[in-house]
Amino acid sequence: MIKKIFATFLFISILFIVVSGVCFSIDIVKSITYPTLEFRHFAIIVLGKVIILLTKSVIFWTGGLIVVSSFLNTIITKINGKNKLYHKDKR
Repeated sequence: MIKKIFATFLFISILFIVVSGVCFSIDIVKSITYPTLEFRHFAIIVLGKVIILLTKSVIFWTGGLIVVSSFLNTIITKINGKNKLYHKDKR
C-alpha cells in the first residue's frame, strides 16, 4: 500500500513537471516566433520562468513529502497502538 501511494505521488509530480515544461516550451516558441522583445528582456523572462518552474517543483515535493510522512506516522501509530515517543513507561 505504501508503495502504491509513493508511486502515485511520484507519477503526479512527474506529470506536473512535464506539463510545466511543455508550457515553458510553448512560451519560448511564442517568444521566438514573435520577436517583439529585445534579447535582454527575453533572457530575463526565460530566467524568471525557470526560477518559477523550480520553485513550483520544490514546493510540490516538500508538500507531498509532508503529507506522505504524516500519513506514514498515522499508520505506524495505529499499528503500534500508541505513539511511544509521547508515552513514557509508568513503573
